Amino acid sequence: MGRKAKNKSHAGFYLIVILGAAGLGLYWQFFSAEKKLDQPLPSVEVPRKEAPVVKTPPKTGEKTYSMAGLNDDIKKLLVAKLLSVSPVYRELGLSAVDEARAAASETVDNYSFAFDYRGSRYIVSADYTGGEHCCFGWYAFTLDAQNILNPVLSTVSMADMGNVYPEGEENLVEKDGNLYLKLADDRLMYFCGSFQDSPMIYRYFQLADGKLTEKNQDFKSEFIQAAQKNELDLEKYYNTSKNSYPDTDLPAARCRYFAERAANYLAAGESDKAWEGFDALYAKLAPMNPYRPADARFSTPQEIKTDIQGRLKGE
Repeated sequence: MGRKAKNKSHAGFYLIVILGAAGLGLYWQFFSAEKKLDQPLPSVEVPRKEAPVVKTPPKTGEKTYSMAGLNDDIKKLLVAKLLSVSPVYRELGLSAVDEARAAASETVDNYSFAFDYRGSRYIVSADYTGGEHCCFGWYAFTLDAQNILNPVLSTVSMADMGNVYPEGEENLVEKDGNLYLKLADDRLMYFCGSFQDSPMIYRYFQLADGKLTEKNQDFKSEFIQAAQKNELDLEKYYNTSKNSYPDTDLPAARCRYFAERAANYLAAGESDKAWEGFDALYAKLAPMNPYRPADARFSTPQEIKTDIQGRLKGE
């Protein structure tokens, strides 16, 4: 019996040694492995500070949406999502994982917002390339009961919105019972030379049926009013000269209003109005021609027209 007991004791000892060695191997493999960008985050519990999702229709005269906060748990989810969907952060993560996560976290902190609308929680965020004025890519998600972020598809890509970044409730517009995401349309950026003097109009995306649909036509009257204001702003610059109006910003102002007028009419679907009197208007502003920079990009009104049309056709 003593020999059997002794053999049994050795077998147990060897088993413990083998299991211990295997455990150390697994420990070393797990903690010494290089971090990867797509490494899943730990499971996230139900957010502690999540605002209740709107379940009843608002009363007449009230907003159809309500803004919601982003707590730390949801921010972690959003960072992980951006790292997986943003080509900017994926590319950065190939060489600098920690930097990619830090950049995504900064974006979530500074350029993200959430709101409840018709029973769903929506979250809007962006990626950022880090340039002085450029560039932001927009992303919209819904957050379901299992804390899963699902992309909200758009009929027009918002993956590269240039110099435009999410601000919050300023980006939400209600009209005729519908909710729209309002973005500054920067497709004419640097048209007049500098960032500050860039012509700028707006772009509207209706949120319905689980997707975003560009609906500038729903704001036709607003675009026409903006174009008419551009025309009034231009009137004070007619037939002025450098001697009578020594404002160094004059050429940029003329260029901005001139281009915005056409762009606003085009956004309203009024293409004939956009080009009506275009050459004559250009001639009035030509004494201080702001459309011929050093590289002589624009030599004629037709070249300006072609450039505006080409920019606004691009998505």
